[in-house]
Amino acid sequence: MKVMCHPAYVIAMCLLSAAMTPGASAAEQPFSFDSVPGRLPKDVVPSAYDITLVPDIDKLTFAGQESVTLQVRVATTHIIFNTIDLHLRDVKLDGVAVKAVATDNNAQLTTVTLAAPVPKGIHTLTMSYDGVILRRPQGLFVQPYHNADGSRGVMLSTEMEATDARRMFPCWDEPAFRSTFQLTATVPPPGGPSPTCPSPNRRCTASC
Repeated sequence: MKVMCHPAYVIAMCLLSAAMTPGASAAEQPFSFDSVPGRLPKDVVPSAYDITLVPDIDKLTFAGQESVTLQVRVATTHIIFNTIDLHLRDVKLDGVAVKAVATDNNAQLTTVTLAAPVPKGIHTLTMSYDGVILRRPQGLFVQPYHNADGSRGVMLSTEMEATDARRMFPCWDEPAFRSTFQLTATVPPPGGPSPTCPSPNRRCTASC
């Protein structure tokens, strides 16, 4: 089952807050994608993400691969999305290498420049990238825990709100953009390799 994730939750909470405010209008205006404020252009809209992550908890880094299905609403030579502390490589649109990739970490934006305008329609943006596992609750982060026997361990967690999804994967990280997601992570099995799970890693896949 696939549902529209994070952005829908944000919109729902905004509507709930407005409804609880004295004097709020009884008739809410319908959602309008083009009228929702934001910094990202709305000429290119993601509809589905397919993300693969391989974290290295010892080095506090991770490697990722991503494929995004895009609806191009207006022909354009630029695709702009959110990133922070991610290094992108091998960026392609419909299997063709793009002309240039420029990341502004302070603005938390990446601009992909194409050799020629991409026409209206459905297209696929693919890329590989590297990121950092943090020790604070932002994006993909590591935190310690204690077992019942008193021993200690570490686990990986995620914090995507309000704008920290862009730390784990390149994305249109604003409430107006609604997409489906499939995430596959390759991680060590609990307790390490065993006779029933001899591989040092296992793959876990989730969709929303």
